[in-house]
Amino acid sequence: MIFVPAVQALQPGTDLAWCLAFVNGQLLLPDVEPALLQPQPLPVFDALAYSRHYLGRLDGQDCWALGLRELPSGWRAVPLRGAMLQFSDVLMGVAARASMVLEWDRAHRFCGVCATPTQAQPHERSRKCPACGHSAYPR
Repeated sequence: MIFVPAVQALQPGTDLAWCLAFVNGQLLLPDVEPALLQPQPLPVFDALAYSRHYLGRLDGQDCWALGLRELPSGWRAVPLRGAMLQFSDVLMGVAARASMVLEWDRAHRFCGVCATPTQAQPHERSRKCPACGHSAYPR
């Protein structure tokens, strides 16, 4: 597996995408055995997503981090650490990146300097305060 990181979705987009979806900090896996994470049509999660971040391409297919409001039917939420044991090293790294990006986005919705709501920047992975100009980047 080869991962090519990016901040903005490449054009044209792929029909299937790696959807690393999380509910309350837990990774979603199909509720069937074996519960293998595979590329999915992105609209499967669109209605439930409150946060969506492009991560890049994994084996030539778009890769997204998605924060969902609730658990969709046919999926189960599992702790990331336990789920990662069944992933390849590359997919494990991408899943960890997805989790980190979603947590960073959640924790930086408001400016740490003046408490003004921040704005996501289109050209880089950062959130910027429109009032004082403070920028927050993932660690």
